Amino acid sequence: MTNYSDWQRSEPYAQAMYIQGMYDELQASRMLGEDSWVTARRDGIANCFQTQRLTAGMLTDAITKHYQNNVDDWTIAPTMVFAEVTRRICLSYVNEERAKIGLAPWKASTGSITAGWSK
Repeated sequence: MTNYSDWQRSEPYAQAMYIQGMYDELQASRMLGEDSWVTARRDGIANCFQTQRLTAGMLTDAITKHYQNNVDDWTIAPTMVFAEVTRRICLSYVNEERAKIGLAPWKASTGSITAGWSK
């Protein structure tokens, strides 16, 4: 899938499996010597998903709503929307993990992902 049009044309089951695959990849990708911010992000998101009991269906809905509310982002892939929506949902959990290792918190963001990109 490369954009909102592809996302919208996909069946709900395909969307949920796409989300599940992205989450599984995020959690399975561990490398020796990886940057500490990567570990904090992954661990914070895992804690968030468990505590909030997030499901693929819930994230599918969140991604769809993001696209519907941000037409500037219709050209970007669902993988990018997944990453940003997940970051926003789980920001406090990620920041908690970042604080444990002495990293500054990430700032909250809203709206379009591409709005700040130079054209």
